[in-house]
Amino acid sequence: MRTARVQLFLMVALCAAAGHVFAAGAPASPDRPWQPASREKKDGTWTSLEERGTGLGASPLGLEALFGLALSNNPSLITKWEQARAADARSRQAEGEWFPQITSTGKFSKQRIVAHPVTGLQNQKVYGFSVEGTYKLFDFGARTARIRSADESLRSANYDLNKAIQDVLLETEKAYYGLDGAKAALEARYASVKDAEKALESARQRFKAGIVSKLDVYQAETEYYKALFDLEDAKESLKTAEADLLKVVGLPADTEMKVESVPWDSRPDALDEENVSSMVETAIMKRPDIASARAKYRAAESTAKAAWGDLWPSISAGGSAGKTWYDTFAPEKSYSNEYEYTGYLKFDWNVFDGFANIAKLEEEKASARALREQLVNAELEASADVWSKFYAYRTSRRQMEYAESFYRSGLSSFDLALEGYNAGIKDILDLLKAQSDLSSARSVRVQAKENLFVAFAELVHAMGELYFSTPEGEDK
Repeated sequence: MRTARVQLFLMVALCAAAGHVFAAGAPASPDRPWQPASREKKDGTWTSLEERGTGLGASPLGLEALFGLALSNNPSLITKWEQARAADARSRQAEGEWFPQITSTGKFSKQRIVAHPVTGLQNQKVYGFSVEGTYKLFDFGARTARIRSADESLRSANYDLNKAIQDVLLETEKAYYGLDGAKAALEARYASVKDAEKALESARQRFKAGIVSKLDVYQAETEYYKALFDLEDAKESLKTAEADLLKVVGLPADTEMKVESVPWDSRPDALDEENVSSMVETAIMKRPDIASARAKYRAAESTAKAAWGDLWPSISAGGSAGKTWYDTFAPEKSYSNEYEYTGYLKFDWNVFDGFANIAKLEEEKASARALREQLVNAELEASADVWSKFYAYRTSRRQMEYAESFYRSGLSSFDLALEGYNAGIKDILDLLKAQSDLSSARSVRVQAKENLFVAFAELVHAMGELYFSTPEGEDK
């Protein structure tokens, strides 16, 4: 009866505890939001992220310093690095097949048995240990193929890390030039607001003088407020660009970080169309994604060779040694022990398993052929990538030249239109048209510069290069 009461009490307590857990873990109804029992604190991960932003200093950071931050903090890069370390561990596991396998076993038992009808019970302790070692002598190359496959998988993981490094560098460059473009776009919007103010002030003065109607003032105000609207949009774009760069370098979005601006007259190197073929060859040789595909193909080939070796017998040598002690306490004390030594040569052959081993070999061969075609496709994609990125870069250089001309013409046109409007030669529509064209020219000029540097960075990335030549000829 007492046991039943205890069991009933335990069941009630467990049900109450379970009800408390469920009540804390889920809302009572679907229309009620869940609230934690107490205010949750920031975890250690976010605290460590906040600590990264300390010690950046007051001086602006250039592209090289941003590269250093990104390579140290970017989580996607760290993920690839950890995956490469895991592949290295798997490779070392595979290399363990070259060494003998040694196992040790210990035992202890206490027995109480009837030794004889006359003498009665017998108490006995039995304890001992044994060591066994085996080593594979020959397996038709299956072991070597498995180790080679693991090595090639490690090589592939390392090239994936290199690819991640290049991707992080590219994303850092794009975010850096995007932030620089956002700064320039904000300056351009401020300049457009000033132009709109000039046009509006001129229209108000001419209206007060009775030269033009109120319509001129309203039209000028429309363009002025549109310029202010575009200014706010540029401010928001700048904050977004700052957050994008901080994300790439692995820092929280609220981190205070100053960044150097790209000099306006700075330009990447000019490239000739004759160099496209050599660029494609460089990409085929240096791109880490292609090298990773090659390593994966070789790993699959080795796996197929290992499957072929598993079709045939393997020969192993082994041996064991052990000692066992027997301590008897009743009816009389006695002590004894024995030794065991064994040496053998083992022959293993899976003669028939329902043709599963043959199907396994066919599977691995098909996988290797598929990876080979993926390698071919990767090389074709690389050549097309370099080709398209080169012409995108060449187009960006030409567009940069046209954008400069567009800006100079728009600036001169606005100055003449404003002068002509004040002199009564031009009307308000001519002035506002020139103002709008100048605002567009500024935006096109800023975007063209950003596109130029991004196009060059993407071309370098498509070629598989980690370093590139700056306009001053220094390697970075």
